[in-house]
Amino acid sequence: MQSISGKTISIRDDKKILLVSRPSEIKRIKPEFVRKYINALVKEYTYISTKKIQSLKDIIEKRNNNLELVKENRAILIYALHKNQVVGKILAIRHHGNFDHVVSFEMSVAKEFRRKRLGFTLINECIRLIKKKFIGVNTVEINVYANNKIGLKVYDKYGFLEIAKVPNSFQWQPPGRILEYKDKIILRYYL
Repeated sequence: MQSISGKTISIRDDKKILLVSRPSEIKRIKPEFVRKYINALVKEYTYISTKKIQSLKDIIEKRNNNLELVKENRAILIYALHKNQVVGKILAIRHHGNFDHVVSFEMSVAKEFRRKRLGFTLINECIRLIKKKFIGVNTVEINVYANNKIGLKVYDKYGFLEIAKVPNSFQWQPPGRILEYKDKIILRYYL
């Protein structure tokens, strides 16, 4: 595989992680690696927005849509790679119109890389790029499942504030369990 360039960082356990945010470099990440990462999260039933196994076509389509937003200067997309495998991802999208001062983001980290400060590092890098690229943005926002204790802890340590709780807004049905509805917590970080 041709080498991909980006920013190399170290996380706990001295693991080297490559943060990739330039569109030309993101395109060089093999879609199969992204699919493997996303589908592992789906099977684990983590707190991500998709519940279904993703095809290569789904992955490529989503990547192209996200890169189009990056090209339009409406989004920031960062992949975290370890030994060429995707182990984390963050996507931040700038709102438009009367809400163009707000960026919403979604983030995920592979199971074996949690509690190693990778999520914290992805947020750091994303906020650094938001400040650099999005003039006028002063608010970063994320929606979190109320039962996502690890995620809530990361955001709290970073300084995100809970601004609202929306009852019964997420469907939650791990394999073999009855469908439940969980609260959504809206968190904000002010730049």
